[in-house]
Amino acid sequence: MIDEEVDRLYRLIDKGTNHVMETYLKGGGNPNLRNRNGWTLLMVAAFKGRTEIARRLLHYGAEIDATNSVGETALALAVNKGRVRVLTLLLAHGSSTKFRPLGMPLMNYLNHGQNKSEKVRNLLREAIEGTSVDDH
Repeated sequence: MIDEEVDRLYRLIDKGTNHVMETYLKGGGNPNLRNRNGWTLLMVAAFKGRTEIARRLLHYGAEIDATNSVGETALALAVNKGRVRVLTLLLAHGSSTKFRPLGMPLMNYLNHGQNKSEKVRNLLREAIEGTSVDDH
């Protein structure tokens, strides 16, 4: 039953169906619902670039730094897909930059990662300014 609900919600996020997700959340739906691989609804929204759905999930208490079964956060997924608007939203809500995109330290990723988006790199550099480079 839970997998069916997760699959339905993931399809709604994929389609960008904001109003149905809002109804689900207003009705007491779990903003931290996970699938069998540990992906939360927020992770799916970040991966798909659904900024408004991510905003609503955060409003209803989605765990911003939850990790899936391979240790990815919503922020890491947004970075890897180059989802600038979602990335900006997550950073504004205090998402941690202490993650390892593609298994490498964040600073290495910024300089040599697959994502060549200068906007993504600049947003992350700004977010980690003042933190220890050793942490990343």
